[in-house]
Amino acid sequence: MNITGIILAGGKNTRIGVNKALLKIGDKTIIENIISRISPLFVGTLPAKGQEILLITNYPDEFNFLKRSSLQLFPDVIPGANSMGGIYSGLIHSRTHYNFLFACDMPFVNTELVSYMIKEAKDYDIVIPEGKSGYEPLHAIYSKNCIEPFKELITKGDLKITNVFGYVKVKIIPQHEVNRFDPKGLSFFNVNTKADYNESLSMSK
Repeated sequence: MNITGIILAGGKNTRIGVNKALLKIGDKTIIENIISRISPLFVGTLPAKGQEILLITNYPDEFNFLKRSSLQLFPDVIPGANSMGGIYSGLIHSRTHYNFLFACDMPFVNTELVSYMIKEAKDYDIVIPEGKSGYEPLHAIYSKNCIEPFKELITKGDLKITNVFGYVKVKIIPQHEVNRFDPKGLSFFNVNTKADYNESLSMSK
């Protein structure tokens, strides 16, 4: 399947006070960890058809060190629309119909789960996994058929991502299927606070 990887890094990081994508786990930043894990799935497989990785950020200067990679940087198309605006921007800039969205603060992406979700995407507009806390919209596949529904919701000021479900065809990956690939649910662990960051350091050892 021709699919683009999109990493969202447009948040203000108010809870942690620093750009969490740039925090280091081991000898790499979180975003470098994510890129290194997902690159085999999205970079160089079908370059003629546009298979690639995009970074959606309103702070491009902070990611200048990544320009040596196959990453393309774009700002939000509609500022102030939170994560939904980031997804919308990624879909606008992508050159492929299918797109896998990743949050920039999830350092333990499981490529087996990602590959499984990609295989399940045919004939659906969204493929979203179910974690312990519910749906994981920032670790999910979105087709370009979501562009207009997202635009409509953003225009209304409705920024809850899962509210797009009523507009498109959705495939839910239930938790028991996720557990086949990631029984501890580490794929969905995200770094929002200093305590989360300290826990991620312990988990990486």
